[in-house]
Amino acid sequence: MNADVPTAIPANFQDCFDYLLCDVADQFIRCVLTFDTRLDAERLRSAARATIDMVPVLGCRYDTSVRRPMWRRIEGLEARPLVTLVETADPASAIEVLVVAPMDRERDARVALTLVRGPESDALVVTVDHVASDARGVKEYACLLASAYSSLAEDPDWRPAPGPVLRPDDGRLARAAIPRRDRWRSSLGMPKTPPGFVVPGRWADHSGRRVERATIEPAAFRSIRSWGRDRDLTVNDMLLAAMARAAFAVFDHTPGAPVTFQCTADLRRFMPEGGDGIVCNLSAVGKLPITPNAGESLEATADQARVRMAEWKDIYLGLGVSLVGSRVYRLGGLPLLRGLMAHGFEAMRVKGETSPALTNFGVIDDSRMRFADAAPVEAWMSGPLAFGNSLLVVASTYRDRLTLSTGWCDSDIDRDLPRDLLTGTVRELSAVV
Repeated sequence: MNADVPTAIPANFQDCFDYLLCDVADQFIRCVLTFDTRLDAERLRSAARATIDMVPVLGCRYDTSVRRPMWRRIEGLEARPLVTLVETADPASAIEVLVVAPMDRERDARVALTLVRGPESDALVVTVDHVASDARGVKEYACLLASAYSSLAEDPDWRPAPGPVLRPDDGRLARAAIPRRDRWRSSLGMPKTPPGFVVPGRWADHSGRRVERATIEPAAFRSIRSWGRDRDLTVNDMLLAAMARAAFAVFDHTPGAPVTFQCTADLRRFMPEGGDGIVCNLSAVGKLPITPNAGESLEATADQARVRMAEWKDIYLGLGVSLVGSRVYRLGGLPLLRGLMAHGFEAMRVKGETSPALTNFGVIDDSRMRFADAAPVEAWMSGPLAFGNSLLVVASTYRDRLTLSTGWCDSDIDRDLPRDLLTGTVRELSAVV
């Protein structure tokens, strides 16, 4: 191992929060890159090895034996393969298996790469542990891997310098939050959000894992985006409205009574030194109500979402909660946070209550996703695979192709429910074209 790579890195509140969410999801984020040519498998292995030193946390395990967990370098990591080669006549079926395959959090690195070799071309499945990084960090990692691969193509003797730890400690977030406290304090005193839907979940053995996706082709997506711009609606406004309307069609609810949905927010913009290039967790989850009004158009529902999103921005969603959470973490560490979060998990298990979640992983930058002379012809991402009655829809965009995905366990929930939520969301968006 490179002597300059740290063997222990303090974990922060965000890491701990995402670790505890392993009770309701598998907490792995995948990025699937499809090429029309072949990659060099040995060069990819060398690039993967380099990135483990460039982003040290990816070569660590999450040690929960202490009150405030630590990231500890995995012993013997150098002898373990980081890239698996799968040769198959049916790449699509192989990818379906890989995007639901778990990792061993005690033994494996935080990243796993699978090169799927089809009859004429390759695909690459990148799996990253959400305990180590959120989706923006995963995209950054994929770009870093592409850069390392390209550097090795130019110079086989290229070796990277070990990267900085770049794990934002809770103190940095506090320094960002304090000057803005007049805004985010109001979020802590906001009225309690209304309940979500009641959806039966079995919380069984989490078997029969599935990920399904649907796409909106570039021309159609550009039309949808233009339709929204003409109405002062963002892509997130339209995505949330479409998912909410799909949920109202799938799940029982009371007309005119607001229902809670969940969305994510990126906190990197609040970091004093900026958050670009950081492979880490710097995101927050927030809840907002959408009201099912009979006969309402998508535009009207999207306007509801726009107003709610504007309220979020006005109170710096997630900043105050993350600051309070980090203080709780400093006081009681993992045991205290586990106890506090257990109450919410119990409501899902006992009452069957769930708030469908939407997260937009954003644009996958094709200009930075070049592996030497090979660039993906298609790229998409999937989020944590939901357990029990959890529901999550993930959006990602590559070259103006919008991909929506959702994952679940057949043992835990009627498969028609998440599947209908996904297809209904696509149908609502496509109706404006």
